[in-house]
Amino acid sequence: MADDSKPRDLHRLLVDARAVDSFIIDMPPEWERRGLLRRRKGFDEVLQELHFNQGMYGERAGITARDLQELRTAEEQLQQLQELLPRARKLTELLEENEARLDDRIQRMVHGLAAGIDIRAEAMDDHELLGPYERVRRYRSATQLKGARTRKRNRAAATAASDDGSAGERSE
Repeated sequence: MADDSKPRDLHRLLVDARAVDSFIIDMPPEWERRGLLRRRKGFDEVLQELHFNQGMYGERAGITARDLQELRTAEEQLQQLQELLPRARKLTELLEENEARLDDRIQRMVHGLAAGIDIRAEAMDDHELLGPYERVRRYRSATQLKGARTRKRNRAAATAASDDGSAGERSE
């Protein structure tokens, strides 16, 4: 069955980040966000106050025109990133959902093909067919075998736990 769900707005798949290319940085793997300062309530008023008082008090306060220009530039860059993020997050969500959907489809197809090989070999009494598809059949069975091993291990752990509990009751 074909998947009839299609994106209605194809332009939503376009995230053009070329405008931020001049200042965006790929942080090193060890870089962490922990400890970074984040804006809090009232920050807009702080910016207004800095800009408003610059003419009369800025130089006396040690705030140079260059300081304020760098602040403006950083603020503009942040706004550009914030405009891109919702669309980029949606695109990431779409890509991850469809990656999972397509991988699931592929896995189910391979499982179905492996089951068909087993059924056909049995029905046609053609066990020579099993050899050339050994990896396909083993791949299909791996999840089931792992589940069986996990269930067996869990049963053994539960039995051991109940034996320990009943042994503790006897010793009291």
